[in-house]
Amino acid sequence: MQTIELGLALIRQRASEGSMWLTQASKNQPMLSFVSGSRLEGESFRETISREVAWQLDLERNREFLVANMAQIDLEFEGAIPGQPDLTRLHVAFYSVDLYRSAARQRIAKRDDLVWVPSSVLCEAERFSGWLINPFHQSLIHRSKVIESWY
Repeated sequence: MQTIELGLALIRQRASEGSMWLTQASKNQPMLSFVSGSRLEGESFRETISREVAWQLDLERNREFLVANMAQIDLEFEGAIPGQPDLTRLHVAFYSVDLYRSAARQRIAKRDDLVWVPSSVLCEAERFSGWLINPFHQSLIHRSKVIESWY
């Protein structure tokens, strides 16, 4: 049985319509996904999130963002991944990430591949502004209830 150990970054901003969550458009297909990464051997999930946020968003660690000390939710289960027939052992940790420099926020705002998505859409819709929401990430949101539609 395949095992996946995944760290998933929850980067939120508050807006008049509620919470908005940062997603990244895939270069290979029209899909929005959370910043995430596979845990490397000997690495904590927190280190995974820090590495992937720095790399994928081109931000400086310990200067432009802060990863929470503990996971919001840590899930371990066996299940099916959308699009794959075999069961997989999954270990997924969701970490809150705070952007804390205006320069970092401005760089993110200028990028075309980064999209802020409302909680209600992440929980209830398959698409946002023409983009497919990553069905695997969406299934993890539903299973964990880490994001509620009204949040």
